[in-house]
Amino acid sequence: MTNETHVRQVLSDADAVAAEALRSRALARENSVLWTLWLTYGAFYFCRTNLSAAVPGMNSPV
Repeated sequence: MTNETHVRQVLSDADAVAAEALRSRALARENSVLWTLWLTYGAFYFCRTNLSAAVPGMNSPV
């Protein structure tokens, strides 16, 4: 193995580690986006249902 081949191999290993770290961070961000979307949808659906039941009481005079 020549010195140049060894340097290429080390750089390739470093690139592979960096790429794996980048994929890991991207997956974590994807998961957080999906959880945020589902929780937002659930909160909207839950509040929409409860609001429709509360509207008659809110329309009555105080």
